[in-house]
Amino acid sequence: MIALSIILFLSHLAEIPYRSALRGWDNSFYFFWVRSAVIDGDWDFANDLAEANTIADKDQDRAAAMPKTEIGLIPNKYGIGWGLLTLPWFLAADLLVRALNTFGLSVARDGFGPIYQIICLVGHFLYAFIGLYFAFQVLRRFFPTAITSVTLLAIWSGSPLIFYQTINLGMSHNLVFGLTALSLYLAFRIRDQSDHPSIGNWLLLGATAGTLIIVRYPAGLYLLLPLAIVLPSFFQDPISRKQALLSIPAFLAPIAAQMVAWKQVFGKWIVFSYGLEDKGFSWTSPKLWEILFSANHGFFYWHPLLLLGFAGFCIFFFPRYKIWAWGLLSFGLMTYLNASWSSWNLASSFGYRGLEIGWIIGLIGLASLLQFFLDRPVPTRVILGLCLFLGLWNLNLSILYRFEVVSRNGPVTYEETLSTSASFYPQLIHALLEGESIYDWEPPERKKQVD
Repeated sequence: MIALSIILFLSHLAEIPYRSALRGWDNSFYFFWVRSAVIDGDWDFANDLAEANTIADKDQDRAAAMPKTEIGLIPNKYGIGWGLLTLPWFLAADLLVRALNTFGLSVARDGFGPIYQIICLVGHFLYAFIGLYFAFQVLRRFFPTAITSVTLLAIWSGSPLIFYQTINLGMSHNLVFGLTALSLYLAFRIRDQSDHPSIGNWLLLGATAGTLIIVRYPAGLYLLLPLAIVLPSFFQDPISRKQALLSIPAFLAPIAAQMVAWKQVFGKWIVFSYGLEDKGFSWTSPKLWEILFSANHGFFYWHPLLLLGFAGFCIFFFPRYKIWAWGLLSFGLMTYLNASWSSWNLASSFGYRGLEIGWIIGLIGLASLLQFFLDRPVPTRVILGLCLFLGLWNLNLSILYRFEVVSRNGPVTYEETLSTSASFYPQLIHALLEGESIYDWEPPERKKQVD
């Protein structure tokens, strides 16, 4: 897994001589928070948008034409959490650029250049490993190391994680997964240490929870499970209760930072950003089936291994650990929220990227399946064979998606995946044999999609 993730990540960085490695609408606006603050000393995104090499020209025009905020600025509906966690890496890049210019080299201090992108993306790649580490630790509470390791590799390769932890680190989903895993890890530690509670765990949990919310606002729903885990300690132990109350400022600090950002950009302390861009919710007609089982980025359709994991969770794990009902509730509420949103398929999305708690449930469930059949060689081999096949299928799909030879915004059926794979790889091999760069090469059947 480590080797494959490094290969995929380096192949992404290798795009920089040809195009920006950090690109797309969402990615750009996440990045603008940190770039504008450090380079310009403000949150007026007009020049960021004009100078950005991270967003397509047509999207630059569309963004510039958005209705301005009450104080005349371009709105940014995305949370500042991604930018806040990028800040140390961006400052390191900016310091390096300043140092190089001091020594006589001419390096543009524009916030968009290769040095900025490489260092910031390396930072988020490290965050990916940190998130996986805490997910591993959560699984190890219930399963042996061998099952945990195999399960983590399988779900990582068979879910959106393989894409959003290597190829598209500019989105929020890598951080949401990691922060959710960290919040669960800390919640379990607090419960375990109820006899000798540690204020440090409570402070970290508060800061993690607050940061999760400002990374992606709806992800606050994922805090239901950590909250359920620590509530008994809160009510039963006076020391834990006191420490929990002392951790409230750590929780509120990131949210206060978000409110300051809203005030600077919108002129208001509280903003319902999902009301921007004439988009809204249809609460009475949610696309529940579509976001779970349709070819149009369906959560289980695109990543069938997660369906196997959910089956294992419901059959083998949940009956023994009922507190995880709060995890299922988080998943259900987020599913309903996303299904009610006008852009329910999340537009350009590798699979369904907006149900990150589902990746953790899938991990737990698949590990439960493997543990149940541990002493039965034939079913174990079947499950491991499925994991290998579906992991390779997902890797292949991520490659097709990356080269835009399958739709990024619309349905992708299994039949289309097979037929496209059969034509794409011979063309790719031929192009490489002809000495073409894969970053310059235009596959004949490429779909022209908004990146």
